[in-house]
Amino acid sequence: MSKISDPEIQPVSGLEDVFVRTISGRDYKRFQAACRKLADLPEEERNVEAVYLLVNLTACSADGRRLFMDDRQDLTEEISITKARRIYDSAVELNRLTEKKVES
Repeated sequence: MSKISDPEIQPVSGLEDVFVRTISGRDYKRFQAACRKLADLPEEERNVEAVYLLVNLTACSADGRRLFMDDRQDLTEEISITKARRIYDSAVELNRLTEKKVES
């Protein structure tokens, strides 16, 4: 039986054995704080950083275990931007985020 705090999980289209999960309120606040720290970067660089930040928080296995830990952002950035964008788009959809919410 799942608890209300258990994340929802969905597969990422086009990527075998890669899933995304919903993030908790705590994770969302951390993500937003990290995005605010990027405010001084050029827009394109800020957007790429936001993609990898959200991938780090949401990419998971079929059982919901995160693929990347917070302190290993460097591993997240080894994923091609094309694959990272697929994961990001799935995570945005699942978590009902908008580009505006991601950028603020």
